[in-house]
Amino acid sequence: MIRNVGTLDRTVRLALGAAFVAVTGVVLLVTGAGRICPLYLPFGIDTFDDRD
Repeated sequence: MIRNVGTLDRTVRLALGAAFVAVTGVVLLVTGAGRICPLYLPFGIDTFDDRD
């Protein structure tokens, strides 16, 4: 396979990819710990069970 991604492009892609994964993980941890998801509100989604 012919390579067409240079060193700088590769570095930027790897750094941004890692940052997106880290940010997504943090968001999931915060919403899970706080038990509130702002994205659910406009759609009327409620998965909370009083037995939790």
